[in-house]
Amino acid sequence: MLRIRKVVLAVAATGAIMAAGGCGTGVTHRTYLYVEEGQALPLEVHVDVPPGQPASGTLYYRTMGEVDYQAMQMSAAGNFVSAQLPASLSVAGKTIEYFINVNKAGTVVPLRTLANPYRVQVLTRSQLIAKTIRLDIKKTYAGEPLTITYHAGKFPIQSVEFKYLAPWMPGEITLQLQPTQHGYWMAVIPGQFVREGNWQYRAEGVVENLPMITPASGRGTFVIEKRPPEPAETSSPVAPVTTPPSM
Repeated sequence: MLRIRKVVLAVAATGAIMAAGGCGTGVTHRTYLYVEEGQALPLEVHVDVPPGQPASGTLYYRTMGEVDYQAMQMSAAGNFVSAQLPASLSVAGKTIEYFINVNKAGTVVPLRTLANPYRVQVLTRSQLIAKTIRLDIKKTYAGEPLTITYHAGKFPIQSVEFKYLAPWMPGEITLQLQPTQHGYWMAVIPGQFVREGNWQYRAEGVVENLPMITPASGRGTFVIEKRPPEPAETSSPVAPVTTPPSM
């Protein structure tokens, strides 16, 4: 592979969790924000060219902190050019940097640059799972049911406990969440137990047989307030209706 220190672009620069880039150029690319350690990183670019028109791409990549980029020719098929970064590059704690020069029917369209590359963080499996977990405590008021939902994307959940504490409670209470149809786990605290005050909480889940604590700090807080009174209805004065005299 070619190793480079400087890349000269033909035109001026114009982008498992993903982000899009290259909009408005007829060239689109979805990049990963994270990749799991030991996994290859597939990269694909869609090039909007008429049938029979040439499209190609060159991928430049390195591990953050290295001086040199390496270059790789991308494979072309139809309206797509693609390449795959090797699994050996995905080392936990490292960040992969890359940019792409796409040749669209003779015009070079750069997706990022040497000085402003895409960056993909390499995470352990537990770190990657933690990025996907969504714990939702639905806002409510005192005396009304409090709904808690937990989701971990594509990762299978074995169990979830929601632990909470408020000043008026004698001690921490543990609530077992139950699975629902769409991969969410859920529980509801009845309204008679939902009182005003500052609540502390944490969720202890087992996701793909790995223990996960949410939030990562170990404990979060939320506030239950009294429902504000409904605004009083006000009636606007109505002008009296007069009946014209009969002729």
